Parts: sequence; C-alpha cells; structure tokens
Amino acid sequence: MSRYVPADFYLLRSPALPAETFREFMSDPDHTSDALLRLADAPEVRRAIFVASEGLAEGLTQLERMSPKSVARVYSRLWRYVTRMSTRPTPFGAFSGVAAGTFSGRTTARLETPVISSTRVRADMAWILACIKRLEDDHEIWRSLRIVRNATVHVSGDRVVLPHADVYGNSDRTSVRVRATPAVHTVLNAAATPVTYPELVDALTAAFPEATGPQKENLLQRLWDLNFLTSDLRPPQTTAQPEQYLLDGLAGIPQAAEVAERLREVVELVRHADDPASLARLRVAQEKLVPGYTGQTYQLDSAIGLRSDELNRSVGEAAADAVDVLMRLSAATGATNAHLRRYREEFLERYGHGVRVPVLELLGPDQGLDAPESYTEPTRTAGRLDSATDLEDTSSYDRAVVEFAHQAWREGMLEAELTDAWLDRLAPAATVGPLLPAVDLYLQIEATDRQAVDRGEWRAVLRADCLAHGGRTFGRFFDLLGDRLADQLRDLARWEQKLQPHVAYAEVAYLPTYGRAGNVAAHPDLGTYEIPVNTSPSVPADRVLPLDDILVGADDRRFHLWSRRLDREIVVTQHHMLSPLAAPNVARFLLEASQDGYVLPGGFHWGPVSNATFLPRVTRGNVVLRPAEWRLDAHGLEDLAAWRERWRVPRYVHFVNLDNRLLLDLDHPRCVAELREEVGRAGGGTVLLHEMLPDFEHHWLTDDLGRRYTEEIVVPVMATRSETIARHPAGPPVEIPSRRYPPGSEWSYVKLYAAFERHDEIIAGPLRELIAELRAEDAVDRWFYIRYADPRPHLRIRVRSERPSVLGRLATWGRSLVDAGLAQDVTMDSYCPETMRYGGPGTFDSVELLFEANSDATARLIAARADLPQLTDEHLAVAAVDTLHRHWGVPLAERMDLLPGHQDDHATRDEFRKARAYLCELLLPWDRSTHEEGRAHRMGIAAALAPQEPAVRAASAAVREAAERGRLAVPPAHLLGSLAHMQINRLLPVDLAREERCYGLLRHTLRALRGRLAAEEAR
Repeated sequence: MSRYVPADFYLLRSPALPAETFREFMSDPDHTSDALLRLADAPEVRRAIFVASEGLAEGLTQLERMSPKSVARVYSRLWRYVTRMSTRPTPFGAFSGVAAGTFSGRTTARLETPVISSTRVRADMAWILACIKRLEDDHEIWRSLRIVRNATVHVSGDRVVLPHADVYGNSDRTSVRVRATPAVHTVLNAAATPVTYPELVDALTAAFPEATGPQKENLLQRLWDLNFLTSDLRPPQTTAQPEQYLLDGLAGIPQAAEVAERLREVVELVRHADDPASLARLRVAQEKLVPGYTGQTYQLDSAIGLRSDELNRSVGEAAADAVDVLMRLSAATGATNAHLRRYREEFLERYGHGVRVPVLELLGPDQGLDAPESYTEPTRTAGRLDSATDLEDTSSYDRAVVEFAHQAWREGMLEAELTDAWLDRLAPAATVGPLLPAVDLYLQIEATDRQAVDRGEWRAVLRADCLAHGGRTFGRFFDLLGDRLADQLRDLARWEQKLQPHVAYAEVAYLPTYGRAGNVAAHPDLGTYEIPVNTSPSVPADRVLPLDDILVGADDRRFHLWSRRLDREIVVTQHHMLSPLAAPNVARFLLEASQDGYVLPGGFHWGPVSNATFLPRVTRGNVVLRPAEWRLDAHGLEDLAAWRERWRVPRYVHFVNLDNRLLLDLDHPRCVAELREEVGRAGGGTVLLHEMLPDFEHHWLTDDLGRRYTEEIVVPVMATRSETIARHPAGPPVEIPSRRYPPGSEWSYVKLYAAFERHDEIIAGPLRELIAELRAEDAVDRWFYIRYADPRPHLRIRVRSERPSVLGRLATWGRSLVDAGLAQDVTMDSYCPETMRYGGPGTFDSVELLFEANSDATARLIAARADLPQLTDEHLAVAAVDTLHRHWGVPLAERMDLLPGHQDDHATRDEFRKARAYLCELLLPWDRSTHEEGRAHRMGIAAALAPQEPAVRAASAAVREAAERGRLAVPPAHLLGSLAHMQINRLLPVDLAREERCYGLLRHTLRALRGRLAAEEAR
C-alpha cells in the first residue's frame, strides 16, 4: 500500500500550439523556413515571440537587410521558439500556459480554441527593484518613506554586521560591518518595525540630547547608504501586482508625486497589456520611469482554457504509487545534502548536542561557523569544513543498478521492468528514511484519447527531474488560476500541519540575488508564519518571526530550528519554485536545515552507468520511470545514420540539457545542424538524447477541433501517516552553555594525522606507552581517543591533567612519531565536550569515565589481535558492541531493537549465513554445539574488554537515574547508540558503510540467538 495519497486537484500545463504543428512545418526540409515565417505571422505566435524576445520579433521584419549569417541565426532562434510552442508544456510567457483541474471517476478534460484563454502581465521584479532604488537614492524621498531595519543585521562582538548588503537584486555579495556604538544600537532598535524618519531622529534625541542635528542626520544617512536601514517599498511575495503595491506605498508623499504619476500610468498599462502593441507601450512607459534600465520590464504568464477539467483519479493514484517508489530509490542513492551533513558535524563538534545557537550568529564568520560549503550569498570565507564523512555509501545501489542495466544490454531490451525483486535489490525496504510530507510529481499521460484513459489503457511518463517539494509548482500562478486553487493549496498546507502538529510552519520570504528571478517567487498566503529576510512581510505582525527569534540546534541525524517566541520547533518552507541557491545564505540555510533528515525527492538515476551510450527505458507497471536515452559524441555524429542504426535510435528524440528539452527530428537537416552545434558546445563530451514519449499518436489531450496537444500533469501527493514522515524529535532548548577547553587548560587535545593503516600500530604501541608513562607520573586524570577524518585521517587524543606540562609532552610525543614516519603531522585544538549528546551534565562525567575505560580496553584488544588469528574486523566489532550492551545491562532479547543503523542488504545476509554458527558462538556459548574458533575468540575478546565493565555499569546507572528524574537530554536508546558508534570508531578505521554492515551482522546474530532461546524454552 502506498504511503502517499494524491490531492483531489492537479495542474495541467500545455503549449499553445498542437503537437502536429511540429511535423507540419518540418515535413518538407526545403520549405521549413517558409513554413516558420508563416507561423510567425499568426497573432498568437507573434505575441509569444514578442514577449520572449523583442529583438527576434524585430529581426523577423529585417531579414532582407541582414547578412546570411544573421539570417541563419534568426531562423535558428525562430525554429527553437516555435518548436517549444508546439511540443514543450513548461510554462513560459505566451508559449504555453496552465490550468487547474480535478480528479474524478472519468476523463473529460478538453482544451478550448484558442488554447491560451487569458494572460496576466505584471512589472518585472528586477524593474520594480530598479524603480525602488531610484526612489531610495533620492535624498528627499527616502526620508519620507517608512524605514525598517534590515532583517539580517546582527551584533558580533563590537561590530554590527550586515552579511548580505544587496537589497536591489544586483548580485552584490558585499558584507558590511560598523562599530556597535550606543547610537547605532538606538537606531536599529527603533527601526525593528517600520517607522518614519522623524521618529528615528526623536529616538536619537531622547537617547543623546547633546547630539547635534547634523550628527544625527549623518548617522542615519550612513546606515541608510550601507543598507542597514531600508524602506518597506519592496512588495511582499503574496502580492499579485507589485507595481500597484509600489504605487500605494508612495501615496501621501509629495516628494514622490512625479514618480507616482508615471507609475500610475504603468499600472494602468499593465491592466490592459496583452498584444505586442500594448506591451510595447508598457515597456516605453517603464523605461521612461527608470532611465538606463536595460532589462526586461514586464513578466507575462498564460492561462489555458478548459471546456472541462476532469481527469480519471487512477492517474492520481498511480502518481502516489510512483512517488512512493521514487522516494525509496532516493533513499538508496543517498539523496541528501552532503554539504549540510558536513556542516552538522562541524556544528556538533563546536557546540555539542542540545545547544541552540542564533541562526545569524551561526552563519557569521566572526563568532559562528561561517556559511556551509557551496553557499555563495555571500561566499564562505573560512576554509573547507572538517568532516568524517563526505558522501553517502551507495555501493549497494550502484552494484544493483549496474546489473539491472547489464541485463537489458545482454538481452537487447529497449525497456527494463523494475519488478518487485529488482526494487528490493536497488532499494531494500529497510533503507527508507523519513518521507517528505508533500511532493509534486510531474508526468505525461501516454494514451490515444480520453476514453483510453478511463479504460486503463494508458501509461504515465516521468523524467529524471520529475519531483518537487509539495505545492511549490502552483504558487506562481495563484492569481492566474483563481481563489479555488488558493483554497486547495491552503488545504494542502493544513494537511502537512496536521501530520506534524508539534511544529509550526513558516514561509521564508526573500529577494534573490538576481532580481528578475523574483518573478517566480509569488505565492498565495497559506496562513503560516513568515520569516522576512530582505523584503517586506506579507502577514500581520503576530505571524512574523524575525530572524533574531530563530535558534539552530542539531543531533546526529538532523538540524532543527526553534522559535524563541513560539517555544517550539519550526519548519521553514517556500511555496514557489525559486531555487534556494539564489537566496541569501540565511534563507537557504533555513530551508535546507528544515529538510535535513528527510529523503530528498529525485527521479530514477542510473548511477555509475549514467554516461553509457545507451540506457533502456525503465518501467514499473503502467509508469515509465525514465525514458530510453542515448549519449552522442562527435565520433557518432560523423556518421549519424550508422550510429542510429547501431543503437536503435528513433527518428524523434528530445535533446536534454539539465531541465531544458528540445524535440528533434533526426531525419531533418535542420535538426542535425542544431545537434551538431550542441555537440560542438559539449567540447569533446557528449549530449543527452531521450526518446519522445508520448509519441505523436499518443497525445490524448485535444482541443475543440480534435487536434492533439502535448501536456504535463502536476499531481500533489501527501503522506498518509505521521509515522512515515517522523524525523528524530528535537528536544526543548538547552540553556546550558557549551564548555570549551582551549590548549593550555585542564584538557589537552592533539590531532595526530596518520594513515588509517597506521592507526592500530600507534594505538597498540606508542599511545598505550604514553598513557602508561603519564599514569606512572600521576600526570593524567583521565583520557580517551577517537578516530576521525577531516577528510585527512587522524587520531584525536584528549588528556585531562592539572599539569600544564602535559600539553608539551603530547606535542613532543606527536612530533617523535612524525619524525619516525608513523604520522604525518600533529596539531593542537580546543576540546568541546558533547555533553548533551550523552545525556546532559548529570550523566556526562560517568560517560567520560566510560570513554577512558573503553579506550584502555580497546587499545588492549587491538594489541591482542595477534593472539586471535582469523578474527575479522567486522566480527570483532560485532562482539565488542554486544559486550557493551551486556555490560550496560541490556537483556539479550532487547539488544536487537537498540542497535543503530538499518542496513540489511544481500551481502550482509549472505555473510551471516556463511558464518552463522561462528557468530552465535562468538556472542553466546551453546552446550548442544560448540564452534571452537568462535569460542576461542569470544574468550579472548571478553578478557580484553572485562576491565571496562565497572565503568559501563556506572554510566548505565547514571543514565537510568537521570531518566527517572526527567533530566536526561536524549532518549536512552540514542545515547547507547552513540556509545556503540564510539566503540566501533575506536576499534576500526572510519568507514560508515562497514559500520552499518557490523550492525547488520549483529542484528542477524541476535535474531538467531533469540530464536534459539525461544526454541529451548519451548522444549
């Protein structure tokens, strides 16, 4: 049963021209150019081209005066535009449009003629911001505006920092700092909500009566010029007509009367703009208002007309099933933000578990960690983050997908069915992590007509980029599609909230660094809280969460965000398709941190065979998860016909470049020429071609005249149960500050960089000898070590002592190992205890003593490996973790449920089957049958680990007491899981995939032992 259900509505996307148009103007290669010119003269095509490129529209009237090269360029662009207008449903100006429909028991959806029923024009956001800049640059006007503090401003030491100074969408990545003087604080506090200029002057006068008028004016002007202060003229993202909002903001300002009058003309022209002539008048008026502006001045979206909007609900049900499968595959391919995982590790290293840090402080380079890697708004100034892990282990998926492809190649199949058996190979059910609450799925329906859909004679066709976060696809069109759609999107948001009643949802509102990208950020007000970053809020003040209200915490599994005011976890969302990569760092981080711990949406991916010349169509039931595809290089292009015959490439294919798709007829010289250009741009690489699905005979959507159209359906699907989306819960905010022990304090901490292959040698020899010497001199109170990689492998050795000389001893010892060739480098660092990860202040002292006992025991065990021949690393880890559980006091029957990790692949099961008797003996003797090698290894391991038992039992008692008193910061099972992880870490070089296998082997062994005990009790 699917873990998702479809919404009762969908979005229909369709181009303005029938699909057959493409074949008509391509039918005669000798007359394709003439056919294109005739099409370009049609009113709907002329308008679409004018909106997309006035330069091309002008060029079409000047062909006789152009050079042959220029003419060829015009025809190439015209061909691409008309091809798009007849074959690509993605919304773009007047080339294609959108409509909302409903699922029901039948399919009646049919297009009106003409297809584009209406358009909506609004001022381009880049032009709006340029107009605002003109206003705010005027000395007289800005002092008449309502003024507000930039939301990203925060204090760092003796400076007030503006991490992202751009407020006009000019891609300005400048960061600004000013001295945090009392006067600056007074101004910024007074401008926490919009105020007038006189009110700011009054605030300064009240705080500093001795200050002169020019001093106050100069301070305010400086903070304004540096963008610490801005106005409230920036339109909220829930505003359908930003030019009207801007005009309203100028009401009652005499200094802006002339601008307001011209803007009023723009507003009036926007209302009636539709054809090229009216659009040209609008552009002229906008350019007069903002002289020197050279970009696009307006933005147009189109609605398509439907005679009826019903679509058989079986399509929605298939969409829900497909999303379930794709999210399972995404979990197996490690679909997470790797840079965020590295950042989370650094967060825990610096701050520890349970500690909450203000988000602006965290992202700052002064007192925080700086931005995560790959963030560019502004760019991270610190170096690469330390990390024990870089990439998810996808080796199991990679092996399976290679076999899946090889089977199709071996049998010459154009289509490969993803059966249940193959799905289990690629993505075992146990690998599924928490699911996103809502997802949008993009699909096309392959059917001969509407009746075929109702008869079940259809297939859904997906692409590689077929998933998006739920509801985002619809946001930009909310004003175009009416109140009904907005209500449906609110229902979807309420469904999400119902699934997670313990969290508060908040929309992050921001202007992107590239102003024009703001056009796609429009969305309806869905009733959530809002976090404005560098734009005006669109909700009442009681629903605004300022950035300085937001705290960031983390555990081993995810980040979580917390609102001080609400005293609860918040999930930050956006209901539009603007890429967070273009967002200010704080907005991007809030979005990515809110997704941390979820499986991120993605389509079917071929992994290590993605660059193969041919890959088959992938199907599952009546869903095409990915079309067949080919990669063409310059060599194949030399004899395209032979290449097509060898690889069975059809006549019609899509050229695919990221999310851009262009239909090609490989029998047509023009398409071959276009393909040749693309191969040339690839610079020695390949270009990607996808088969055309559906083909021309399987476009089911028709208009009043019976002409067939390409379509795309966007189906929102929602998780059915809270359990499927549940992530590791965030605990309440912790007020205990994280302790830091810098070099020279009671804790000395060295990083000894050495190859993983030398770690055991160092631990068993020089490290044990060093600790023994320090203990003999009574110079060490406690100590422990862990293995790490940042990404260079090293040992982290921490020693507590009252003697300052111990730090020098550690440095000298490390240098001697470097000189001897055992290590590569040695460095000092500060020790930040992970107090909250291990239960809190009431338990950490006993846990730290356990660290020492486990370090001693594990070092002793590593040294004794020579006495345990044939003992593998994985089997040693299995025994060591089970010994920890036994010392902790966990009954054998309960241990399996407390293991971290979830891997249960074929390789792990096979390994257990081969070593079942040995592994069972390794953990528990059996009188009926003794495995001698397992018995010998069990006794040797037990002897080495026995000295740690008192410390383990003491820590276990401390944890139980803290839990009984309600003082335990993490669930006991999570704490024990962390200790198990540290046991394997001390025992084996860092390898998370191998650690997962160890847990899998232990899980199988415990299951077998439970079965054995149950059978014996039954006797």
